[in-house]
Amino acid sequence: MFPVNSTSVETARIARAIRCIARHNVARLITSAGVYNCKRTVGTTLYSAHAFGDAVDLMNGGPTDEREAIARAVIRDATKRTLRNRGRRTEVVYVIWNDRQWIRGHGESAYSGVAHTNHVHVGCSFSTRAVPACDGGHNYAVRYAHRA
Repeated sequence: MFPVNSTSVETARIARAIRCIARHNVARLITSAGVYNCKRTVGTTLYSAHAFGDAVDLMNGGPTDEREAIARAVIRDATKRTLRNRGRRTEVVYVIWNDRQWIRGHGESAYSGVAHTNHVHVGCSFSTRAVPACDGGHNYAVRYAHRA
């Protein structure tokens, strides 16, 4: 499996999404993954889902079609019940890659935010006004994942 860089703060639902994508053939295209980062969404005052351990960046510096394949696999896990994801859908609510985005319940559309040209961003929640533990708030949704 690709290495997951985190400070051990990640929600159970993002950990499950990572486990599911690791079972796909496209996992070989992912060089690493980053979960936790105490930051605000660029251009806003809202905290990123990364600040709550509820998003992951699946890094890939290869051609555009590789990120497309990774994104399609994540979307498939979020919308289909397959043997690979043990008969359940993941709780992914949005995916951003290249200049595209997919949002659960809304489908795919153009994305005009900050470029995602070297990774696929996968989120299980949207940016929020809540204050994460890293900035003095509370982060009730996290679990502490212990990776070998």
